[in-house]
Amino acid sequence: MSSACHYFNDIPLNTVFYQNQILDSWYVLPFQIFCFNFGATHIVHHHVVSQPFYIRHFTARQVKDIMVKLGIRNNDFGILWRNNHYTIDPEEDEKQELYGKYWFAACLLLGFPLYILWDMMVMHKSNKNIYKLIRKKLFKRNIKKINSNINNQLTTNEKMDENNNKVTDSDVKQYNTLVNRMALSYVSADQVEEVSAAVVEVQ
Repeated sequence: MSSACHYFNDIPLNTVFYQNQILDSWYVLPFQIFCFNFGATHIVHHHVVSQPFYIRHFTARQVKDIMVKLGIRNNDFGILWRNNHYTIDPEEDEKQELYGKYWFAACLLLGFPLYILWDMMVMHKSNKNIYKLIRKKLFKRNIKKINSNINNQLTTNEKMDENNNKVTDSDVKQYNTLVNRMALSYVSADQVEEVSAAVVEVQ
C-alpha cells in the first residue's frame, strides 16, 4: 500500500509513468494508523517545493482540495491492479481483491488486541492505559446495576411492609367487630363501650 506507484509496461509505448495519489479513505484506516497517516500525507512533499516530511501532516489537509482539483488521484484503489496488468498472471490478478479483503479482516481482528497490548506495555507506568480505562468503565457500570437492583429490592420490601400493615389493621378491625358481636349477648351496652374504648387505646 503506497501513495505513489510506478507504471511499468502499462502504456503501449512501454514507457514508465509515475502516478501519485492521496489515500485517505476509511478503507485504509488500519494502514494509516500503522504508518502515522502516511498514505494521506506522503504525496505533499513530492509536489510542494522544499516540503520536509516532518511537517507534511500540518499542510496535507489544507492543500488536499487544491491537489485533487489539479488532477492528483484520490483513493483510486484500481491503480494497484492496473499497475501490474501486464506483469501478473490473470489468475493471480483475480486473487488480489480477495487478498485485500483478507488483509483488512486481519487488521480488524488483530489490530485492536495488539494495540491494547502495546498500550499496556507503553503506558503501564503512567497508569493511564486503555485496558484499565475499559475495566474502570465496566466496573462503574456494574456498580450502577447493583445499586439499581438494591433500590428496586428496597422499594419492593417497603411495598410489602405497607401491605402487611394494611392487612394487620384490617384483621384487628375484623377481630374487634367479632368480639363486639359475641359480647352483645352476654354483657350490657356500657360494658361493650368500655371494651371498645380499651381496644382503641391499645391500637
